[in-house]
Amino acid sequence: CLGSQYAGWSISEQESGFFALGSGPARALSRVEPLYQDLGYVDHCNKASLVIEGDKAPPASVARTIAAACGVQPSDLTILYAPTGSLAGTVQIAARVLEVALHRHTSCTSRSSTSRMASALPPSRRPSRTS
Repeated sequence: CLGSQYAGWSISEQESGFFALGSGPARALSRVEPLYQDLGYVDHCNKASLVIEGDKAPPASVARTIAAACGVQPSDLTILYAPTGSLAGTVQIAARVLEVALHRHTSCTSRSSTSRMASALPPSRRPSRTS
């Protein structure tokens, strides 16, 4: 989860004002985050895919920068973007709760806890009274 799906890649470009968080297998190819040194994980592939949490597609210049960081050609990079207000974006945001918990647990200096538990359930629908 932390090696791929965690939205830990902060992608920005000053010229266009573009900013988004990236998750997905392209993160493991780029290894731009210190987290990969901690995980000891390396990935090799000639294609990359990245999911961006944002309301618009990245400019071509940003896509080229991402491809270069991953060591792939721009034509071998697939970028999906999900606006935070969309259904896909809403599900992504809910999933981030678990990812942040895993990241914090992994980055803790104290390893004294042997287990942790959390749950995030959506509100249940009230039964209708049409009987």
